[in-house]
Amino acid sequence: MKLRGSLSPTVMSDLSSEAGRSFGCMDDFFSSRVRRSEGPFVTLDLTSVPSYSWMDGWSKWGHNRDGEDLKQTEIAMVTDGEGMPLAFTMLPGSIADSTVLDDTVDILRELGCCGRLVMNRGFETAANIFGLLERGSEFTVLSNAKAEPIKKLMSQAIGDMKRSSAFRRHEGHSYKVAEYETGIVNIDGSCEYVVHVPQNHNASKAIDGLFETSRKLKVFVVYDPKKAADDIESVMDAVSDTELKLEDTSPRDPDKTYSKLPAFIRKYLGYYVDADDAMHIERKQNAFTFADNRAGMFVMLASPGTDWDTMMSSYDVRDWVEKAFDVYKKDLDGSGSRTGDPDRARGRLFIKFVALIMRIYMQNILRRHEESVLKGDQKKDSVYGKTLDEVLRSLNTLMALGNTGDWRLTAVTKDVRDLDARLRLFMYSTRDDLDRLNGMKHKRGGKPKASGSS
Repeated sequence: MKLRGSLSPTVMSDLSSEAGRSFGCMDDFFSSRVRRSEGPFVTLDLTSVPSYSWMDGWSKWGHNRDGEDLKQTEIAMVTDGEGMPLAFTMLPGSIADSTVLDDTVDILRELGCCGRLVMNRGFETAANIFGLLERGSEFTVLSNAKAEPIKKLMSQAIGDMKRSSAFRRHEGHSYKVAEYETGIVNIDGSCEYVVHVPQNHNASKAIDGLFETSRKLKVFVVYDPKKAADDIESVMDAVSDTELKLEDTSPRDPDKTYSKLPAFIRKYLGYYVDADDAMHIERKQNAFTFADNRAGMFVMLASPGTDWDTMMSSYDVRDWVEKAFDVYKKDLDGSGSRTGDPDRARGRLFIKFVALIMRIYMQNILRRHEESVLKGDQKKDSVYGKTLDEVLRSLNTLMALGNTGDWRLTAVTKDVRDLDARLRLFMYSTRDDLDRLNGMKHKRGGKPKASGSS
C-alpha cells in the first residue's frame, strides 16, 4: 500500500478499497492492539452507520438507533478500559445486538483478549447472560429492566436502600445501592431469570428449587440522585409541552390527535372531551407514581464476585465509548456513507478507526490533565479547560504545504506549541521543523535562539 503525490479522491478511493480487502493485516493490527492494551476492562458496543447505498447487501433496513430513515450497516467495536479502540467488525444492518455476542467473545479470545466485558442494555437477554456464565467470562451489563424478576428486585430495593449500608461513593459522587444474587435457568432451551421469593408466595418451593440449581450472577440496583432529577425533568418537559399545546383546544379528530403523540407521552397522559367539544389533558396517576419510584434507578448485571467499585468503574467506561461512537459513525460532512462498495466502506471505517484511536488518546490526555489540576498536582495552564474540539481546531492551524517531496510547515502558534508540549503528537523530519515547534529561530552560523512570538 503506497501513498505518493496528491491525495486525490481517486487515490483515497483506491486506498480505502485496498485497506478493506486486507483482512489479515487488519487482524494482525487488532491483535497488536489487544496485546498492548492495559487494564481489566474490555467494552463491546454496537452502532448503526447510516448509508445511502445498498453495498451488495451489507446495507439493510433495520432498527436505526438514531431514528434516521436510511439503510444501515452495523459496527461492533471493542475498546479497552479507557475507551481506546482495540478492534471492530462490520456487520449486516439488520442483525440484532444479541446475535453478535457469541461471535465477538470467540473473536476476542482468539485475539488474546480476556478482560472484563462491558456492554450496554441492547445485549442484555437471559440467554446472553447464561452464555457468558457458561463460558466463565467476567462481565458487566446494563440491564434493560424488562424481565419480571428484575422488576421485582427494583421494587424490593426501594425499601432496602433505606439502610445506612446502602449509601456509597464513587468518583466523588453519592449513590444508594442494593446488591442481590440472581439466578438463570435454562429450561428446554429457554433461559429465564429466577430470584428468591417469600415463603407465602405461590409456588415458592418450586421457584426456590430452581434458584438453588441455577447459574448465579450479581445484580446491583443503583439510585443516582442527579439522574433522578434529570429523569423527572425529562418527563415534565414532555408532559408540560403537550398540556400547553392541547389543553382546551378543539381538534377535528381528538382521537387521531392523541394517537399521533409519542408513546412516551401517551404513557403519562390521557384525555377527555367535554360537552363543548373541547379537549382536556389529564395525567395518569399510576404512570407518574411509577416514574417517581423508578426515577434515578438503573440496574447492572455482573459476573459472580464483582464488587461495587469494579462495577461502577466499568459502567463509567461505557459512557466514553458511546461518545466516541458519535464521532466514528458519520462521514466528515456529518452525513451517512455513500459508497456502494463494501470493501471500500470497510476500508474507510478502518481509516476512521485509526483516527478515532488518536482522538481518544488526546481526549484521555486532556481528561487526566484536568484531573491533575483539580487535585492540585499541576498548575492551570493554557491547555486546562479546553475541549477536544477546541484542541483540534487549534491544531488544524498547523499544516504541511508543498508537493512531490518539497514540504514545509506553516507558522506555528503559541497555542500549538503548548498543546504539543502536553500531547506530544507530532513527528518531524528536520531539525528546523522541531525547532519551530519549540519556538526556536536559527541565527546564521550560530545556535538556535528562543523566539517569544508565534
